[in-house]
Amino acid sequence: MIPLFKPFINKGCINELKKVLYSGYIGEGSKVKEFERLLSVYLDGYVVLVNSGTSALHLALHIAEVNNKNVISTPMTCLATNTPIVQNGGRIVWADVDPQTGNIDPVSVSKKITMNTKAIMAVHYGGNLCDPILTEICRSKGLTLIEDCAHLNGPGLGGMQCYSFQAIKHLTTGDGGCLVTKDKKICDRAKLLRWYGINRESGQTMRSMDSIYEAGYKFHMNDIAATIGISNFDKLGDIISKTEKHAQYYNDAFIDLDNIKRVPVLYRNDYWLYIILVEKKNKFMEYMKDNGIETSLVHARNDIQPIFKSSRCKLPGLEKFWQKQICIPVGWWLTDKQVKFIADKVRCFNEICSC
Repeated sequence: MIPLFKPFINKGCINELKKVLYSGYIGEGSKVKEFERLLSVYLDGYVVLVNSGTSALHLALHIAEVNNKNVISTPMTCLATNTPIVQNGGRIVWADVDPQTGNIDPVSVSKKITMNTKAIMAVHYGGNLCDPILTEICRSKGLTLIEDCAHLNGPGLGGMQCYSFQAIKHLTTGDGGCLVTKDKKICDRAKLLRWYGINRESGQTMRSMDSIYEAGYKFHMNDIAATIGISNFDKLGDIISKTEKHAQYYNDAFIDLDNIKRVPVLYRNDYWLYIILVEKKNKFMEYMKDNGIETSLVHARNDIQPIFKSSRCKLPGLEKFWQKQICIPVGWWLTDKQVKFIADKVRCFNEICSC
């Protein structure tokens, strides 16, 4: 079976890992700081490394102070996007999504804003960048833009950007994530909150004796994960290059199909997922499986979950996207021969549907 996902670990990380493992210190230390410096340049902002993308989202929502406030969010995402809203005492208000991309629809967002709205949660679904007009909407209404960038490689729209370095992301640390911000004050606050509210850079021998002004969490990254991340970062360019090459092959191969449509790219797509819109998608999944190709929905629409039942509403764009969207393998692990094989099978199914 040609896999939909495969973790990337740079073989060169082993020697550096050994040094860290036997150094006598494996917590949040020099490797975390080094990784933050690398990412701050790459992602163009202040970087706060944490133990997961979910933790980054939790921190962002806490800092945005969404308790008892509305957060306009998208249901077309991983559960990890929306459960932190509930955990922070926020009330989810679903916006509809673009039926062609699955990204949150700015028109729907604008219609859902009220006096009780505090933040907008945008997800760059599959790596397809959301409409930058969301930044203007937030600016004009005094709202906080929180971005779930788990599927992105590069910078988002400039809000509080939350990245994931979970196992199967383009850049992995085994598990981990980061919060990226343009605001130094938010960065400093997040660094305190990721470790109980304690200032790890105070220079005090007994940091736990420092005064704590805001209760924090145990969200910090350790040097083991950071070392894996630093090593994998060296190969990120190759990973991105191969993925983009495969995606472009599909783009060209699927341009003229009647029953299978490519997802449009209006701004930028980092292609963590390659999503296509397929008529008779269940039959398509069976056909691809029979031909040794793994496909998946990857994420299920969140609005049908019982934990979010109070937020349910009609979402026609989501209904259309959900009925047709399916993901095929696109990543660095594929050979050119496999990419051609997958594309050929997609085209064959299109012909079958036409008969």
